[in-house]
Amino acid sequence: MNNAEKIVFSKTMKKPEWNNTRLIKEHAVEEMAKLKLSSQKTPDIRAAEVFGLNLQKPD
Repeated sequence: MNNAEKIVFSKTMKKPEWNNTRLIKEHAVEEMAKLKLSSQKTPDIRAAEVFGLNLQKPD
């Protein structure tokens, strides 16, 4: 998992300590929409239920 690309949404985290991690601090909904549209595959989403997000790509 350490080699997998990770995206963290956090307003409080200063710097992620994991390899291959991108930190997004603002505009989470807009950034997630961009990620969904730009991805060639459905991302492996962890903790999406916490935010009540539907993160599946549209058919």
